[in-house]
Amino acid sequence: MHSWPARAALFLLAWAAIGASADAQERIGSALLSRERDTATAAMRIRLGAAIEGAARPNMSGHVTAVPYDPALPTVQVAIKGIGARREHECTSKLGYYWVLELADIANGAYLAYRPDLPGHIGDAVILYPPRPRAKFMAHSRVWPGELPAGYAHKQLTYAIDFDADGRADYVEVKLCCAPLGKDGACPSGSQCWKAFRRTPRAWREVWHREEC
Repeated sequence: MHSWPARAALFLLAWAAIGASADAQERIGSALLSRERDTATAAMRIRLGAAIEGAARPNMSGHVTAVPYDPALPTVQVAIKGIGARREHECTSKLGYYWVLELADIANGAYLAYRPDLPGHIGDAVILYPPRPRAKFMAHSRVWPGELPAGYAHKQLTYAIDFDADGRADYVEVKLCCAPLGKDGACPSGSQCWKAFRRTPRAWREVWHREEC
């Protein structure tokens, strides 16, 4: 069993950015939620391992909003404690960099009471900066197929986030095959890709992609 830092590192290394967010000041990052017991106090801690994409060091302070991919957990605001060193992505065909954020533990009671399927692992989340306290996870049924980025079907949708509680997805992630389909129509082993898009006033804009290792 990997420790929390090891699992977080493996998760963060899988992400690769190929674009910028809709707003030059906006940052959208990936995150991993986990539980661990503090060895000194025996208290349970809710950790948020998060990464921000980009070659340039992000200018961030204050708080980020964390939106879990599990609707049973609430959106929370988490203090930024620092920004780590820049790292280079692995498991990707495109050169990319990311910065690991140092974030405060989550003290929300719903997270402490949550019972994950895997010991220590709570799930994935998206972090938003500047904070967007009204942001929420959206069920697939609430995202109309016609509102997805051009060329993607509703069955490819994996996650959607509404940033401002207007009932429309502002951020979506889709799953696709990054290699030609086989004669049987199946995706070859090891060829799964995921892409994320941010809605802009004119169109969807791609903000990252990652590839199956």
